[in-house]
Amino acid sequence: MNGSADKVSRYFTLIFISLCVPMFFTLGGLYLSFSRLLLLAAFPYLFFKVYFGKCGRVVWTDIAMLLFVVALGASIFVNNRSVFITFVGSNAIIILGGYLAGRVFIRGHMAFISFIKLFGVIILLTLPFALYESQTSVMVIARLIDKLPLVSSSIDVNYPPRRGLYRVQVVFTHPIHYGLFSSMCFSLIFIGFRTILSYPSRIAWSACIALCCFLSVSSGPVLSMLVQVMLIAYGRLTLGVRNRWKILLGVSAFLYIILDLSSSRPAYFAIAERMAFDSHTAYVRKILLEYGLAQIGRTPYLGVGYNKWELPNYMSGSLDNYWLMTALVYGIPAFVFLSSAFLYTLIKVGNSDFSGETQICDIRLGWALVIVSLIFTLATVAIWSDIATLVFMFLGSGVWMIGYKPATSIPAQSPVPDNRKLAFTRFPNGTATSLSRREMPLEKGRERA
Repeated sequence: MNGSADKVSRYFTLIFISLCVPMFFTLGGLYLSFSRLLLLAAFPYLFFKVYFGKCGRVVWTDIAMLLFVVALGASIFVNNRSVFITFVGSNAIIILGGYLAGRVFIRGHMAFISFIKLFGVIILLTLPFALYESQTSVMVIARLIDKLPLVSSSIDVNYPPRRGLYRVQVVFTHPIHYGLFSSMCFSLIFIGFRTILSYPSRIAWSACIALCCFLSVSSGPVLSMLVQVMLIAYGRLTLGVRNRWKILLGVSAFLYIILDLSSSRPAYFAIAERMAFDSHTAYVRKILLEYGLAQIGRTPYLGVGYNKWELPNYMSGSLDNYWLMTALVYGIPAFVFLSSAFLYTLIKVGNSDFSGETQICDIRLGWALVIVSLIFTLATVAIWSDIATLVFMFLGSGVWMIGYKPATSIPAQSPVPDNRKLAFTRFPNGTATSLSRREMPLEKGRERA
C-alpha cells in the first residue's frame, strides 16, 4: 500500500478505477460503493501517514481539509443530529479520504505521470459508451451492473436532449459529473505530457477528452475546459513575459469590475447566462445565489444544515454551486477552510522553484490550470459521491510540489591552473594530478611514509 515517488501504488490504482465503476451495495445498514469501501479500509493508514509527518511536513492544505470536515460535522451535529454519525462518517471518507489518497500515493513526478496516464486511458475507454448513450440515452455499463446480484448501479436521470444529443452519464450519477471528470484531464494531457508525447498525439488525445466533456452537454464542465483552453492560449502568447500570470489576474479583475459597473446586473450573472446551454438554468442560479446569500447572513457560523430554507415556492432548493452550498449548509468557517485549501495549494505550488526541471514544470502547469478551472466550475455545479472524491484526490495529488527540491548535480571540478602546480612531484612530468597548496602537507606526509 506504500506510496512511492516513482510509481503509483496498485491500491491507489484500484481506488481510482473503482471511482469509475458505478457499483453500490448495502453493508451493515450503510450504503456503500467499492471506492468508499477501499478508502474506509485505508483511512487509518492514510491519516497516520499525513498527520504524523510521514509524507513530508504537514502543510496548511492538510490542516484546512481536516478542519473543513470538522466544521461540516459541527454543522450536522447542531442542525441534523439524527443523521450525524452516518452522514459525517460517509463524507469524511468521500472528502478527506479522497484527499489523503492523493496526498499519500502521489509523492513525485513519476507517480503523477502514471496517474495522468491512468486517468486519460480510462476516459478514452468511456468514449464509445458516451457516443452510444448520446444517441440512445442508454447507460450500457450501469444496465449491465444492475443485472448482477446484491449490487445496484447509477440511475439514469433521463434529462431531455440538448442540441439534439442526450446528456451522457456513462458511469456517474449525473451528466455534469461525467463532463467534469473528462474536463479535469484535458490540460494534464495537452500540457503535462508536452515532453512525453508528440504534438499530434497530444492533440488527438486531448480532442477525445474534449469530446467526452462536450457529450455531457453541461455548461459547467464545458466552461471548465474552455477556461483551460484560454489559459493555455494565453500562456503560449505570453511565453517569456515576466509575471504573466499575475498580469492576467490583475487584468481579469479589472475587466470584471468594469463589466460589473457597466451592467444592470452583477457581472457573474451576465457571464453565466452567456455560457449556459439553457438560459433558464442561468436564471435559476441567479435566484439561488440571491436567496442563498441572504440565508448565509442569517446562519453564518454553522449554516442551515439539511433543513429547509427560504426560497420561492416554485423552486426545489437544489444548489448548482458547490461554494455557495458549502457556506449555506455548513457555514462560513467551512467555506473558508475549503477555499483556502485550494488557494493555498495553488499559490504555493505556483511559487515552487523547478528551475531546470522541464517535465515537472509542465506537470505543475497542467495541474494548476485544472485547479483554476475547478475553482470557477464549482461555482456552477454541485459535486457529491465519487466525483467529489476525485476532485479532492486531485487536490491532494499536487501537494508534493509544495517545497519540492529539484535534484542538483555536483558540478565537475575545473582543472587547477598551471601556475598553481607544485614544483616537485613523485610522478613523472605530465602524469601527476595538480595539487593545491592545501593538499601539500598531506602529500608530503605520504612521501615521508
